[in-house]
Amino acid sequence: MTINTNPQSTQTNISRTLVWVLLVAGLVANLAGIVGGTWDGAFHARYDVDSFWSPPHLLIYAGIGSTLVIGLAILTLLVIEGRKWGRNVIRTNPLLLITIFANLGFLVTGPFDELWHTIFGREELTVWTVPHMILNFNLALTAIGVISLAVWLRAAHPSGSLTPAQDGSPIRIQNLAIFVGLSMFIIHIWGILYELEVGDTLLSPVPGIGWLYPLMATVLVSLCFALASQLLPMHWWLAIPLVVLSQLWWFVPGIVLRQLGYEQAEGFRVPITLAGLVWALIAWTANKQPVWLRFAIFGAGFVAIVLVARFFGLLLSTSNGDIFFSGIFLPVLAVAGGSAGVLLGTWLQKQAGDL
Repeated sequence: MTINTNPQSTQTNISRTLVWVLLVAGLVANLAGIVGGTWDGAFHARYDVDSFWSPPHLLIYAGIGSTLVIGLAILTLLVIEGRKWGRNVIRTNPLLLITIFANLGFLVTGPFDELWHTIFGREELTVWTVPHMILNFNLALTAIGVISLAVWLRAAHPSGSLTPAQDGSPIRIQNLAIFVGLSMFIIHIWGILYELEVGDTLLSPVPGIGWLYPLMATVLVSLCFALASQLLPMHWWLAIPLVVLSQLWWFVPGIVLRQLGYEQAEGFRVPITLAGLVWALIAWTANKQPVWLRFAIFGAGFVAIVLVARFFGLLLSTSNGDIFFSGIFLPVLAVAGGSAGVLLGTWLQKQAGDL
């Protein structure tokens, strides 16, 4: 722990090392959720699972649980040190709580998920069940926790008594952590849309509502890209590698599982790939355009994206009528999703002292 040596100061300087440890733990938790989730789907397709304690579940909950323990240990150390100086560490450092709350929420939902499968059947896996939606939301929140800590560590004058970086310290590692966290956030968000693409579930009629996919996809993808544009260096081409890395998080585990004899393997999702390309092109040509107009253009362009995806048979639950019916709302929803992404990014930057 680094202590401010200024005798006039009464506040603790939070160790950057401890914050980095919590950030890395959050990345491990996200990786466990991604790999374990892909494995879990393939595992259920291959075996008759009758127990909660399957190998994929153990991987997921071990990663999430370890991060929670590490986060609580770090927070305890900071609280103890803060009390010596009369400081309320939790109140002045809200970004420390995001990862902890997300992992705690995930673990608390585990027994609820087990109860749900006991009642409705273990083999009926769908994101569109209440416990799975909560689990997916907490995974996305874990990724936001990683992003927020990286933004905090990047700030020239970090808030909440975080020790500033040394003069001349490169911020490439922090930007890389933000980039990786954003890619994980995108993949967790896109997991909600996957079953709308397939339109196949026995438990929930929601994935069969074809017109819902373009609307939800536009809001969520606009939010993700706007958040990325807010937090990453302003390079228009960054959207392309961001989308590629996002898809690799589920593509690579799927390929490995196939090599191990599993039948189910995830592939690239054409809609999100095209969305990243369209966003990059808009950012490239949009220097003189207001932000809301960029979001609106993206929403209009998403009509073409879903039409192409449908042409290749990747949107089984949609019809041309669904797409054109929902298409008139897409520019408005893109503005709403993009504005939400900007607000979220601005809030994180303000909490971190990056603005």
